[in-house]
Amino acid sequence: MTGVQAGTLSVLLAGAGAVTVLVLAGGAVLARLWFLARIEAIRDDTVTAILDGKLRQEAAVTALLATLDDLAQPARRPRITVRAAAWHGQPASQNPAPLCPGYNQLTPAERDIITGLAARTHAATRCYLAFGQPPGSFALLTRSWP
Repeated sequence: MTGVQAGTLSVLLAGAGAVTVLVLAGGAVLARLWFLARIEAIRDDTVTAILDGKLRQEAAVTALLATLDDLAQPARRPRITVRAAAWHGQPASQNPAPLCPGYNQLTPAERDIITGLAARTHAATRCYLAFGQPPGSFALLTRSWP
């Protein structure tokens, strides 16, 4: 191997290493941004449903809004991950928390709306937990974003 070939090989390896680091870090940043955008859209849909009169401001709706507000707050990555894990870790029966005060006072139509909003929140947190950390960002290259 000549000196030129060794130099070319070292440049190629350094370039490949730099691309790998950028994909890992960039994918995690992109996943966080998508997560926050999805949470904000869910929060906006909740407020729109309240303003349109489809949801009343009962305790269950207020609790969902508080959770969405907490998840959407700007924070460093570890804090967002802990919040998302806390929401995702709840059993499916507690998303949107039927045991939450006021859930039983909702009409069936309101329950359907809040259940759909909570399911979207659960899906967003599941995606963030899967793809929001550097090892998971490799999956962004091979899977579509749910």
